Amino acid sequence: MAARRRPSASNADSMDASAQTLPHSPACCKHKHQHPPLPTLSPSQTPSTPLHRHNKNPPEISLRVLLPLLYLLEQKGHDADDINSIVKSAAYAVGMSNSNVSYYSLRQASPDDVWVSIRFIDELRNLIFSKLYGMDELPPKDHPLWQMWREAGHVALRKEILGSVLFPVLQSFGSPGMIYRNMPFSLSKGNTVLSCTILKPSVTGRVEVSMKPNHPETYKEGHECCLNRIGCLEAIPFIWRLKKAHVEHTHCMHDPVNPADECRYVVRFEERWLLGALKSVMGILLCLFISAYHVPLPLEASLPIGLLVFLAFEGWRRYIEVHTLYQQDQKHTRNLIDLYDKRYMDLWKESEELRR
Repeated sequence: MAARRRPSASNADSMDASAQTLPHSPACCKHKHQHPPLPTLSPSQTPSTPLHRHNKNPPEISLRVLLPLLYLLEQKGHDADDINSIVKSAAYAVGMSNSNVSYYSLRQASPDDVWVSIRFIDELRNLIFSKLYGMDELPPKDHPLWQMWREAGHVALRKEILGSVLFPVLQSFGSPGMIYRNMPFSLSKGNTVLSCTILKPSVTGRVEVSMKPNHPETYKEGHECCLNRIGCLEAIPFIWRLKKAHVEHTHCMHDPVNPADECRYVVRFEERWLLGALKSVMGILLCLFISAYHVPLPLEASLPIGLLVFLAFEGWRRYIEVHTLYQQDQKHTRNLIDLYDKRYMDLWKESEELRR
Protein backbone atom coordinates (compact mmCIF):
# COMPACT_ATOMS: atom_id res chain seq x y z
CA MET A 1 0.00 0.00 0.00
CA ALA A 2 1.30 3.45 -0.89
CA ALA A 3 2.15 5.77 1.95
CA ARG A 4 -0.65 8.09 2.95
CA ARG A 5 -1.76 10.15 5.87
CA ARG A 6 -3.26 8.20 8.68
CA PRO A 7 -6.98 8.87 8.94
CA SER A 8 -8.74 9.51 12.16
CA ALA A 9 -10.34 6.62 13.93
CA SER A 10 -13.86 5.87 12.84
CA ASN A 11 -16.81 4.48 14.59
CA ALA A 12 -20.09 2.95 13.57
CA ASP A 13 -23.13 3.70 15.40
CA SER A 14 -26.32 2.29 14.21
CA MET A 15 -29.19 0.24 15.45
CA ASP A 16 -28.65 -3.43 16.26
CA ALA A 17 -28.52 -5.08 12.83
CA SER A 18 -28.68 -8.78 12.21
CA ALA A 19 -29.09 -10.83 9.12
CA GLN A 20 -30.87 -13.85 7.82
CA THR A 21 -30.70 -13.65 4.03
CA LEU A 22 -29.17 -11.16 1.67
CA PRO A 23 -29.77 -10.81 -2.07
CA HIS A 24 -26.53 -11.17 -3.97
CA SER A 25 -25.55 -9.08 -6.93
CA PRO A 26 -24.81 -10.83 -10.25
CA ALA A 27 -21.11 -10.25 -9.71
CA CYS A 28 -21.24 -12.36 -6.59
CA CYS A 29 -22.69 -15.45 -8.28
CA LYS A 30 -19.36 -16.38 -9.80
CA HIS A 31 -17.56 -16.80 -6.47
CA LYS A 32 -16.08 -20.14 -5.74
CA HIS A 33 -17.26 -19.91 -2.11
CA GLN A 34 -20.76 -21.00 -1.19
CA HIS A 35 -22.29 -18.52 1.22
CA PRO A 36 -24.52 -20.09 3.87
CA PRO A 37 -27.71 -18.28 4.88
CA LEU A 38 -27.16 -15.40 7.26
CA PRO A 39 -28.24 -16.07 10.84
CA THR A 40 -30.89 -14.22 12.74
CA LEU A 41 -29.26 -12.28 15.53
CA SER A 42 -30.66 -11.39 18.89
CA PRO A 43 -29.62 -8.41 21.01
CA SER A 44 -26.65 -9.17 23.18
CA GLN A 45 -24.62 -7.49 25.86
CA THR A 46 -21.01 -6.48 25.80
CA PRO A 47 -19.04 -9.72 25.53
CA SER A 48 -17.08 -10.80 28.56
CA THR A 49 -14.53 -12.54 26.31
CA PRO A 50 -13.69 -10.40 23.26
CA LEU A 51 -11.63 -11.78 20.41
CA HIS A 52 -8.54 -9.92 21.53
CA ARG A 53 -7.36 -8.43 24.79
CA HIS A 54 -4.46 -6.36 23.51
CA ASN A 55 -4.29 -3.06 25.40
CA LYS A 56 -4.18 -1.15 22.14
CA ASN A 57 -7.26 -2.93 20.84
CA PRO A 58 -9.97 -2.80 23.53
CA PRO A 59 -13.44 -4.10 22.64
CA GLU A 60 -15.17 -0.88 21.66
CA ILE A 61 -17.38 -1.57 18.64
CA SER A 62 -19.44 -4.63 17.80
CA LEU A 63 -18.83 -5.93 14.30
CA ARG A 64 -22.60 -6.33 14.08
CA VAL A 65 -22.84 -2.64 13.22
CA LEU A 66 -20.23 -2.98 10.45
CA LEU A 67 -21.80 -5.88 8.61
CA PRO A 68 -24.28 -3.72 6.63
CA LEU A 69 -21.33 -1.85 5.10
CA LEU A 70 -19.68 -5.12 4.05
CA TYR A 71 -22.97 -6.39 2.64
CA LEU A 72 -23.39 -3.14 0.73
CA LEU A 73 -19.92 -3.49 -0.81
CA GLU A 74 -20.84 -6.96 -2.04
CA GLN A 75 -24.14 -5.69 -3.43
CA LYS A 76 -22.24 -3.03 -5.35
CA GLY A 77 -20.42 -5.80 -7.22
CA HIS A 78 -17.18 -6.16 -5.25
CA ASP A 79 -15.82 -9.67 -5.01
CA ALA A 80 -16.47 -11.40 -1.68
CA ASP A 81 -12.88 -12.65 -1.65
CA ASP A 82 -11.63 -9.05 -1.84
CA ILE A 83 -13.92 -8.02 1.01
CA ASN A 84 -12.73 -10.98 3.04
CA SER A 85 -9.12 -10.00 2.32
CA ILE A 86 -9.49 -6.44 3.59
CA VAL A 87 -11.24 -7.65 6.76
CA LYS A 88 -8.36 -10.01 7.52
CA SER A 89 -5.79 -7.34 6.60
CA ALA A 90 -7.42 -4.86 8.95
CA ALA A 91 -7.38 -7.45 11.75
CA TYR A 92 -3.69 -8.17 11.12
CA ALA A 93 -2.82 -4.45 11.05
CA VAL A 94 -4.17 -3.93 14.58
CA GLY A 95 -2.52 -6.99 16.08
CA MET A 96 -5.34 -9.53 15.70
CA SER A 97 -3.21 -11.94 13.70
CA ASN A 98 -4.25 -14.92 15.85
CA SER A 99 -7.98 -14.29 15.49
CA ASN A 100 -10.27 -15.92 12.95
CA VAL A 101 -12.00 -12.71 11.92
CA SER A 102 -13.02 -12.83 8.28
CA TYR A 103 -15.97 -11.83 6.15
CA TYR A 104 -16.98 -15.46 5.66
CA SER A 105 -16.76 -16.34 9.35
CA LEU A 106 -18.90 -13.33 10.22
CA ARG A 107 -21.56 -14.50 7.80
CA GLN A 108 -21.50 -18.07 9.02
CA ALA A 109 -21.85 -17.30 12.73
CA SER A 110 -23.37 -14.65 14.91
CA PRO A 111 -21.14 -11.56 15.09
CA ASP A 112 -22.62 -10.52 18.43
CA ASP A 113 -19.53 -11.64 20.35
CA VAL A 114 -17.04 -10.11 17.91
CA TRP A 115 -15.90 -6.78 19.31
CA VAL A 116 -13.05 -4.74 17.87
CA SER A 117 -11.29 -1.48 18.52
CA ILE A 118 -11.74 1.80 16.70
CA ARG A 119 -8.29 1.20 15.20
CA PHE A 120 -9.70 -1.82 13.40
CA ILE A 121 -12.48 0.30 11.88
CA ASP A 122 -9.89 2.89 10.90
CA GLU A 123 -7.83 0.30 9.05
CA LEU A 124 -10.92 -1.22 7.44
CA ARG A 125 -11.99 2.14 6.06
CA ASN A 126 -8.44 2.75 4.89
CA LEU A 127 -8.33 -0.55 3.01
CA ILE A 128 -11.75 -0.05 1.41
CA PHE A 129 -10.50 3.05 -0.37
CA SER A 130 -7.04 1.68 -1.20
CA LYS A 131 -7.82 -1.93 -2.17
CA LEU A 132 -11.34 -1.69 -3.59
CA TYR A 133 -11.17 1.78 -5.15
CA GLY A 134 -7.44 2.21 -5.80
CA MET A 135 -6.99 5.40 -3.77
CA ASP A 136 -3.67 6.06 -2.08
CA GLU A 137 -5.26 8.45 0.42
CA LEU A 138 -8.69 9.35 1.69
CA PRO A 139 -10.80 11.38 -0.77
CA PRO A 140 -12.13 14.85 0.14
CA LYS A 141 -15.22 14.98 2.31
CA ASP A 142 -17.49 15.91 -0.58
CA HIS A 143 -16.52 12.81 -2.57
CA PRO A 144 -19.59 10.66 -3.37
CA LEU A 145 -17.92 7.47 -2.08
CA TRP A 146 -18.38 8.71 1.49
CA GLN A 147 -22.11 8.31 0.99
CA MET A 148 -21.62 4.53 1.22
CA TRP A 149 -21.62 4.88 5.00
CA ARG A 150 -24.95 6.67 4.82
CA GLU A 151 -26.34 3.97 2.52
CA ALA A 152 -25.08 1.34 4.96
CA GLY A 153 -27.25 2.98 7.61
CA HIS A 154 -30.25 2.48 5.33
CA VAL A 155 -29.27 -1.13 4.64
CA ALA A 156 -29.02 -1.88 8.36
CA LEU A 157 -32.77 -1.32 8.81
CA ARG A 158 -33.92 -3.59 5.98
CA LYS A 159 -36.03 -6.61 6.79
CA GLU A 160 -33.66 -9.05 5.10
CA ILE A 161 -30.79 -7.68 7.20
CA LEU A 162 -32.59 -7.47 10.54
CA GLY A 163 -33.97 -10.99 10.14
CA SER A 164 -37.30 -12.64 10.90
CA VAL A 165 -36.91 -12.23 14.67
CA LEU A 166 -35.53 -8.74 15.25
CA PHE A 167 -37.60 -7.03 12.55
CA PRO A 168 -41.00 -7.94 14.12
CA VAL A 169 -39.61 -6.96 17.53
CA LEU A 170 -38.82 -3.46 16.22
CA GLN A 171 -42.22 -3.26 14.54
CA SER A 172 -43.86 -4.06 17.85
CA PHE A 173 -42.64 -0.70 19.18
CA GLY A 174 -45.58 0.71 17.23
CA SER A 175 -44.05 3.88 15.85
CA PRO A 176 -40.70 5.47 14.92
CA GLY A 177 -40.93 7.76 17.95
CA MET A 178 -40.67 4.83 20.34
CA ILE A 179 -37.47 3.58 18.69
CA TYR A 180 -35.91 7.05 18.61
CA ARG A 181 -36.64 7.50 22.32
CA ASN A 182 -35.06 4.11 23.11
CA MET A 183 -31.87 4.76 21.15
CA PRO A 184 -29.66 5.13 24.26
CA PHE A 185 -30.37 1.49 25.12
CA SER A 186 -29.90 0.30 21.54
CA LEU A 187 -26.60 2.14 21.11
CA SER A 188 -25.18 0.59 24.27
CA LYS A 189 -25.56 -2.86 22.71
CA GLY A 190 -23.09 -2.15 19.93
CA ASN A 191 -20.87 0.66 21.18
CA THR A 192 -18.97 1.23 24.41
CA VAL A 193 -17.28 4.53 23.54
CA LEU A 194 -20.29 6.74 22.74
CA SER A 195 -23.19 7.76 24.93
CA CYS A 196 -26.57 8.71 23.53
CA THR A 197 -29.00 11.20 25.06
CA ILE A 198 -32.49 12.11 23.89
CA LEU A 199 -33.16 15.83 24.30
CA LYS A 200 -36.72 17.15 24.64
CA PRO A 201 -38.51 14.01 23.38
CA SER A 202 -42.05 15.24 24.08
CA VAL A 203 -42.76 16.89 20.70
CA THR A 204 -44.69 14.60 18.36
CA GLY A 205 -42.83 13.81 15.14
CA ARG A 206 -39.61 15.41 16.31
CA VAL A 207 -36.72 14.22 18.44
CA GLU A 208 -33.29 15.64 19.21
CA VAL A 209 -30.50 13.09 19.60
CA SER A 210 -27.11 13.85 21.13
CA MET A 211 -24.15 11.49 20.81
CA LYS A 212 -21.08 12.27 22.85
CA PRO A 213 -17.85 10.32 23.47
CA ASN A 214 -17.44 8.91 26.96
CA HIS A 215 -13.76 9.94 26.95
CA PRO A 216 -13.48 12.96 24.64
CA GLU A 217 -9.82 13.54 25.48
CA THR A 218 -8.80 10.29 23.76
CA TYR A 219 -11.68 9.56 21.38
CA LYS A 220 -11.48 10.41 17.69
CA GLU A 221 -13.57 9.30 14.74
CA GLY A 222 -13.98 10.12 11.08
CA HIS A 223 -16.82 12.16 9.64
CA GLU A 224 -18.17 9.05 7.90
CA CYS A 225 -19.49 8.01 11.30
CA CYS A 226 -21.83 11.01 11.16
CA LEU A 227 -23.01 9.90 7.75
CA ASN A 228 -23.65 6.38 9.02
CA ARG A 229 -25.63 7.65 11.99
CA ILE A 230 -27.65 9.97 9.75
CA GLY A 231 -28.45 7.02 7.48
CA CYS A 232 -29.71 4.96 10.41
CA LEU A 233 -31.82 7.83 11.75
CA GLU A 234 -33.30 8.42 8.30
CA ALA A 235 -34.18 4.76 7.77
CA ILE A 236 -36.02 3.98 11.03
CA PRO A 237 -39.46 4.93 9.57
CA PHE A 238 -38.86 2.38 6.78
CA ILE A 239 -39.72 -0.34 9.29
CA TRP A 240 -43.38 0.75 8.97
CA ARG A 241 -43.10 1.72 5.28
CA LEU A 242 -43.21 5.40 6.13
CA LYS A 243 -41.33 8.20 4.42
CA LYS A 244 -37.66 8.74 5.16
CA ALA A 245 -37.04 10.92 8.18
CA HIS A 246 -35.47 14.34 7.74
CA VAL A 247 -32.26 14.64 9.76
CA GLU A 248 -30.56 17.95 10.47
CA HIS A 249 -27.01 17.77 11.80
CA THR A 250 -26.87 20.84 14.06
CA HIS A 251 -23.68 20.13 16.05
CA CYS A 252 -20.74 18.16 14.72
CA MET A 253 -17.51 16.96 16.30
CA HIS A 254 -15.89 17.08 12.84
CA ASP A 255 -16.63 20.69 11.92
CA PRO A 256 -13.22 22.01 10.79
CA VAL A 257 -14.02 25.58 11.85
CA ASN A 258 -16.18 25.22 14.95
CA PRO A 259 -15.97 21.63 16.25
CA ALA A 260 -18.48 20.72 18.94
CA ASP A 261 -18.07 18.29 21.82
CA GLU A 262 -20.96 16.20 20.51
CA CYS A 263 -22.84 15.23 17.39
CA ARG A 264 -26.43 16.39 17.63
CA TYR A 265 -29.21 15.48 15.23
CA VAL A 266 -32.69 16.96 14.95
CA VAL A 267 -34.93 14.28 13.46
CA ARG A 268 -38.34 15.08 12.00
CA PHE A 269 -40.37 12.05 11.10
CA GLU A 270 -43.87 10.92 10.23
CA GLU A 271 -45.74 9.09 12.96
CA ARG A 272 -48.19 6.33 12.11
CA TRP A 273 -51.65 7.84 11.63
CA LEU A 274 -53.27 4.83 13.30
CA LEU A 275 -51.32 5.48 16.49
CA GLY A 276 -52.36 9.14 16.52
CA ALA A 277 -55.98 8.25 15.87
CA LEU A 278 -55.89 5.69 18.68
CA LYS A 279 -54.53 8.27 21.12
CA SER A 280 -57.25 10.73 20.14
CA VAL A 281 -60.02 8.15 20.52
CA MET A 282 -58.70 7.06 23.91
CA GLY A 283 -58.52 10.67 25.06
CA ILE A 284 -62.09 11.37 23.95
CA LEU A 285 -63.41 8.24 25.66
CA LEU A 286 -61.57 9.12 28.86
CA CYS A 287 -63.01 12.64 28.95
CA LEU A 288 -66.51 11.36 28.17
CA PHE A 289 -66.27 8.75 30.91
CA ILE A 290 -65.10 11.27 33.51
CA SER A 291 -67.79 13.80 32.55
CA ALA A 292 -70.56 11.18 32.56
CA TYR A 293 -69.78 9.99 36.10
CA HIS A 294 -68.41 13.11 37.78
CA VAL A 295 -70.26 16.09 36.27
CA PRO A 296 -73.52 16.68 38.21
CA LEU A 297 -75.58 17.22 35.07
CA PRO A 298 -77.82 15.06 32.90
CA LEU A 299 -75.99 12.71 30.53
CA GLU A 300 -76.97 14.67 27.40
CA ALA A 301 -75.35 17.78 28.93
CA SER A 302 -72.28 16.21 30.55
CA LEU A 303 -71.05 14.42 27.41
CA PRO A 304 -70.68 17.62 25.33
CA ILE A 305 -68.84 19.17 28.27
CA GLY A 306 -66.40 16.24 28.30
CA LEU A 307 -65.85 16.59 24.56
CA LEU A 308 -65.18 20.31 24.90
CA VAL A 309 -62.70 19.64 27.71
CA PHE A 310 -60.82 17.18 25.51
CA LEU A 311 -60.72 19.60 22.55
CA ALA A 312 -59.49 22.41 24.80
CA PHE A 313 -56.78 20.27 26.34
CA GLU A 314 -55.64 18.89 22.97
CA GLY A 315 -55.54 22.37 21.46
CA TRP A 316 -53.50 23.68 24.40
CA ARG A 317 -51.08 20.74 24.17
CA ARG A 318 -50.54 21.22 20.45
CA TYR A 319 -50.05 24.95 20.91
CA ILE A 320 -47.33 24.32 23.51
CA GLU A 321 -45.62 21.83 21.17
CA VAL A 322 -45.67 24.21 18.20
CA HIS A 323 -44.56 27.17 20.31
CA THR A 324 -41.69 25.19 21.83
CA LEU A 325 -40.62 23.98 18.40
CA TYR A 326 -40.76 27.53 17.03
CA GLN A 327 -38.55 28.83 19.84
CA GLN A 328 -36.01 26.07 19.33
CA ASP A 329 -35.86 26.62 15.57
CA GLN A 330 -35.58 30.38 16.07
CA LYS A 331 -32.68 29.93 18.48
CA HIS A 332 -30.96 27.52 16.11
CA THR A 333 -31.41 29.92 13.19
CA ARG A 334 -29.87 32.77 15.16
CA ASN A 335 -26.93 30.58 16.14
CA LEU A 336 -26.36 29.68 12.49
CA ILE A 337 -26.47 33.33 11.45
CA ASP A 338 -23.96 34.26 14.15
CA LEU A 339 -21.71 31.37 13.12
CA TYR A 340 -21.68 32.32 9.44
CA ASP A 341 -21.16 35.98 10.32
CA LYS A 342 -18.12 34.95 12.33
CA ARG A 343 -16.81 32.83 9.47
CA TYR A 344 -17.33 35.67 7.02
CA MET A 345 -15.41 38.08 9.26
CA ASP A 346 -12.59 35.57 9.65
CA LEU A 347 -12.33 35.18 5.87
CA TRP A 348 -12.41 38.94 5.41
CA LYS A 349 -9.59 39.42 7.94
CA GLU A 350 -7.52 36.71 6.24
CA SER A 351 -8.02 38.29 2.84
CA GLU A 352 -6.96 41.69 4.23
CA GLU A 353 -3.82 40.20 5.72
CA LEU A 354 -2.97 38.51 2.43
CA ARG A 355 -3.34 41.78 0.56
CA ARG A 356 -0.84 43.41 2.87
